[in-house]
Amino acid sequence: MDNLSPSPQRAAAPRSLAAEFVRARGDAGAAALVRQTALDWLALAAQQGGVETPGAGVPGRGGGSEGPIEALVGAAEGALGADRGASEWVISEVLPGDARHPLSRRHAALRWAIERDAPGLSVALLVLGRRERDPLRPAALTALARWAGAHGADEQVDVFLVSLLARDGAVDVYPQPFGLLQQRLAIDPAPLAPRAIEVLRGRVELMLRARDWRQAARALQLLSGMNVDVRVPLLLDALALWAKRTESGIGSRRVVSDIVRLLEHESGRQLGSNPGNWITWWVAVRQGRIELKERVAADSPKAAHTPHGDADPRSRASFFGLRPTSDRVTFVLDHSGSMSTALGTRSISRYDEAISQMVRYLQASGTDTRFNVILFDSDTLRSSAELVVASPENVEPRQGVAAVATPRRWHMPRACGEARALCRCQR
Repeated sequence: MDNLSPSPQRAAAPRSLAAEFVRARGDAGAAALVRQTALDWLALAAQQGGVETPGAGVPGRGGGSEGPIEALVGAAEGALGADRGASEWVISEVLPGDARHPLSRRHAALRWAIERDAPGLSVALLVLGRRERDPLRPAALTALARWAGAHGADEQVDVFLVSLLARDGAVDVYPQPFGLLQQRLAIDPAPLAPRAIEVLRGRVELMLRARDWRQAARALQLLSGMNVDVRVPLLLDALALWAKRTESGIGSRRVVSDIVRLLEHESGRQLGSNPGNWITWWVAVRQGRIELKERVAADSPKAAHTPHGDADPRSRASFFGLRPTSDRVTFVLDHSGSMSTALGTRSISRYDEAISQMVRYLQASGTDTRFNVILFDSDTLRSSAELVVASPENVEPRQGVAAVATPRRWHMPRACGEARALCRCQR
């Protein structure tokens, strides 16, 4: 029944499935056949109706006349719902990958078990999540990432999700572990289970010390999974390290800015980027002389990311209202014919205004910023092979930036691809 397709015969009598189950009580073989048929009908409904979970998103469900797909789902759910042993059978026999059960049936079984919250589901999901070659693994991992939202923090689930970070970035891993853990933290803002925090702490510490600023930036996004007594010391150590690297010309002002912003968020204070100021504050907190800022309304992200008056000049520089916190910036600009039209009622063209704002941003950012410009229409053109220092000679429109503005046509998708590639290869 792995390649089922709708037929008038199946659509005409699906409700008989529940009756068949009633007649099969006491006959293990007959009951198993009814269960298998029910799952196969759910698989058929998913294939024909394009649904991800039984009873969700099927055209016609919940109102109007019942069509063939709806009838199949209703009959299958009714039969499985009336079968007290169905959950145990799905968890212990179908999901583990018994050769008697085709893949479509296993997928249907997993969707049904998740929707029903079958007993023993978390253990079954963990088993599937550890099987790297099991086709059900991506769905199982996604369900584990969402587990805390419906059931609260589970130490085994949290530890498993954190342990996956060891393979984050591997091309053969899907879904990516970092994204799964982010999803877990977004669903439940409370810190992870204690043992998971210990595992995550070691991993985040390594990421914060990495020379690749992207690893440090990703690590900062995982700190919400820890208690404040764990994450603040990590932030202090990271600030001291990255501030020193930045002073030596091998760091990242973006990372420093992000760390400072998180410390301001924790403390409600603005102490700049000097690690000594923050260490003094934390010592006072530990001694009980200063209390941590009260977290109001789940700590609005807007408040956490608002630039402060003592921010560095680069964070005050803007490009059409945008204020990047990174010191590595690639501008992707439209240079098609439409950009030669006037901007509003002004006499300046849209393209000239974009160049003007870009130049002002780079001049305000200073020489610590490195940049590149990619123009697009039906093709792409890059101002330089790599990011260059925002020095006066590179920023001057007549000498540097405007040199790419020769009459050509450029292509946006290719421009964005080149921009991403450029950012990946530049540190």
